[in-house]
Amino acid sequence: MPQPGTATPNYPGLAYPTIVFEVSHTNETWLQLINDVRSKAFSLNTTIQVYVGLKIYTNHIRAVWGKRGTRGQGMKVMHVTHKFRIDRPTNLKFRIPASLIFWGCLTVLPHITSLFCEISFEHFRQELQPLIH
Repeated sequence: MPQPGTATPNYPGLAYPTIVFEVSHTNETWLQLINDVRSKAFSLNTTIQVYVGLKIYTNHIRAVWGKRGTRGQGMKVMHVTHKFRIDRPTNLKFRIPASLIFWGCLTVLPHITSLFCEISFEHFRQELQPLIH
């Protein structure tokens, strides 16, 4: 599905991405982060399949990933982390099916080494730590 305002008579438009990341710090609460994505990213007007959200608190991070609901809208929450400290290493990871990320792009998945996209929160934590303190 094309993004609004990108289609022209000779061009079908830019497709929505299949995966989106959102980071919230002081601009919205954890509940707002979750509720906004249900109605916006996963509305009937987009073809986004996967959402990864990070909420940054003063000393902690919390994360969620979800996929498009079975009725074509809304979000089915797949995994939510507990709050984990920004100043301590973590082994938390999300394993997101590659088929969701490549949804609608190809009839056959490209040659990949895993059927999952693994997102390690240790990398995010290391990048965020100097910015927060």
